[in-house]
Amino acid sequence: FPVTICDCTKKWDFDFFKEKFGDKEMVLTNNVGLVNKEQSKFEMIKLSDFIDQMKSGSKKYVKFSQMIHENSGLQDDFNGKWLQKFHMKSEFKKLFFMFMGGKGTSTPIHTALPPTVFVQVHGSKKWNFWPTSDRLFIGVRPDRRSYYFSHADPYNLNDPNYPLMKYASRIEVTINAGDVLWFPALVWHQVENPTESIGVAYKFFHLPSSFKSSKMLTFLFFFATKPFIFQSYFLSKLTKREYIFNNEQ
Repeated sequence: FPVTICDCTKKWDFDFFKEKFGDKEMVLTNNVGLVNKEQSKFEMIKLSDFIDQMKSGSKKYVKFSQMIHENSGLQDDFNGKWLQKFHMKSEFKKLFFMFMGGKGTSTPIHTALPPTVFVQVHGSKKWNFWPTSDRLFIGVRPDRRSYYFSHADPYNLNDPNYPLMKYASRIEVTINAGDVLWFPALVWHQVENPTESIGVAYKFFHLPSSFKSSKMLTFLFFFATKPFIFQSYFLSKLTKREYIFNNEQ
């Protein structure tokens, strides 16, 4: 549904970020399962350089950036009282994540524990969704991470590597600047940018809803990551890194 009470949809575009935050170092978090197989791994890049490269056709993609969560001025461009309408009893760890990419950038099929309120700020974004229970159809395999993913192509239903994909229940949604999309915990999704795009995901953990979506996936989040999720949390605090995993990223 459209939102007119968030100033970000009126103020933010690539020129805004280049002017205000051009010197900020961005981390391209190209984790396994969140980028296509042929893409590079982690990279540090100034936001102004990223935007210049994007305008020249680069497929680099800023994902899960916490620059909005860390900047009170940017948070002020969201209506906090409006966001609170999505809050649930006993939630915790509320975070803003920014996504910024050029035409043709995408994220493979994946899911994670938090419910999501996604505000499309600039451009368009195409989403494909599958029910949490379709994990066997889309070929998900355990990888001991804090999120889950599949390399299946949602448009190739004859891929012999994913023979059950044709039985999955796909729902397609396209949102434009000013639109908001909400989806619950552990719903599978794949995302594409048909235009240059800026979007913000507002996420929070809510264990009752994640257990309702999938008891198994919620259990794995806490007890089957490598390292153990609580160990990862304390390591991240000690090393000042957001995510700590022993297996290759």
